[in-house]
Amino acid sequence: MPFYAPDWVPKLPFDIPDSIPINKFILDENYGRHPLGYSRPPFTCGLTGKEYSALEVKERVEFLARGLSQELGFLPNQGSEWDKVIGLFSVNT
Repeated sequence: MPFYAPDWVPKLPFDIPDSIPINKFILDENYGRHPLGYSRPPFTCGLTGKEYSALEVKERVEFLARGLSQELGFLPNQGSEWDKVIGLFSVNT
């Protein structure tokens, strides 16, 4: 199901590419993102104040993807991407 932004949201100066994974679009500076090294931490624990920088988040996403691929036996360049969809449920406590 496609997502359409509300009318009050300004249009992007470019079309969102549909040929790359969403993590590359969000975490790669080649697609108009603010430089990761200068970005504020996207996640902060409300209790401890622990923060993960944007660079740490990018690295952790890659590590999680590698771990899940190895655990589930996914081969990145073989088979259909539709056979490699994972849903994660995590309670935010």
